[in-house]
Amino acid sequence: MDRQRGILKATGVLLALLALHTPLGQALGQRQVHPLTAETIEKLLLPAAEDQIKTMGVGVRGRDDHTASPPLAVDMQIPFDFGEPDINSRADGMLKELGRALSGARLRGYMYEIHGHTCSLGNPHANMVLSEQRAAAVKRYLVEYFSLSPDQLIVHGYGQEHPIASNDTEEGREINRRVTVINTLRPYRQAGQRPNLSVKAHFRRGQTEAQMSSGITLTEDDDYSISFEPAQSCFVYVFQCDAQGRWYQLFPSSPESSHYTSQSNPVRAATVYRIPEKGNLWLYLDEQKGTEALVVIAYPEEVQKPLQVCQSILSGDNPRHYAEGADFSKPVKSMGVKGSREIHRPSGSKTKPEPELSRRPSEVDEATLFRWSISFQHQ
Repeated sequence: MDRQRGILKATGVLLALLALHTPLGQALGQRQVHPLTAETIEKLLLPAAEDQIKTMGVGVRGRDDHTASPPLAVDMQIPFDFGEPDINSRADGMLKELGRALSGARLRGYMYEIHGHTCSLGNPHANMVLSEQRAAAVKRYLVEYFSLSPDQLIVHGYGQEHPIASNDTEEGREINRRVTVINTLRPYRQAGQRPNLSVKAHFRRGQTEAQMSSGITLTEDDDYSISFEPAQSCFVYVFQCDAQGRWYQLFPSSPESSHYTSQSNPVRAATVYRIPEKGNLWLYLDEQKGTEALVVIAYPEEVQKPLQVCQSILSGDNPRHYAEGADFSKPVKSMGVKGSREIHRPSGSKTKPEPELSRRPSEVDEATLFRWSISFQHQ
């Protein structure tokens, strides 16, 4: 019930922006409004942090907690014929804009709910059935013409239960006859499809910046960063293993990694994530020399033991020793514009290797696991 009130509150505000044809404009007192375009729909359905960046500590960009905010929803006054559930030609242009938005790079990776609503005319039970049929018709259109998956779109019918305007006038009833599209903020990925990421590690030596390649040599005077851009919403984990076999989680945010990022999973499609986030902050190495590595994994679902997965990848690619009970109370350093600062982990925070590092945890399907790693020499 609270969720429905939130939806009604959000859509009531949106109606001031979304008059889609003359009768709705009249219902809003002849207020001048603009057609609902794919770009407008994208803006309304994207999480706020897509457009608003905030910083904290060592370069942090994160999205606000959306659990207490109104749902990301858009109301569409689709012109169905009276009492009919099927899409007609008058709705074609509007649904094309919706399809363009949902199939675009920034929105395609989410799951959506499509809610059907009617006015109060007619039998309540019949209206409930009709509203669900209309929502299902919108779903079929999106699946047929924009290659969205049926599993990505969840249909609900609410009949006349949730009006957003008065049912005492024809103008109000027309507003109430609508379909609402809601971004659930849950990631969607087709079964059997491995997440696709572009991952890059860069280093800075003096005034020169360049991309790191495997086997490169870095010194304490060099700075470095790692960035990734997912093609679809998924769960990403970034770790570094130092020369002593100690593992540091760089992403997502956790009590141990909050100095590197405040971002959490799932990550958003077509968004660049950098560690550290701000471009004028860099990581650099401590005094321990030897071979180190950066490991990135991505999976369509949350991974319960990401460290074990990363350890197994590095163990399989380049068998090495992993320190028992590595002491994470030792400072990890990061470079800022005014020099360096030490980031102390809580004393006693330790990580022990999981048994059988050469094997993936049973929860992870090898076919759908994205993996990336790079090793470098610390001299």
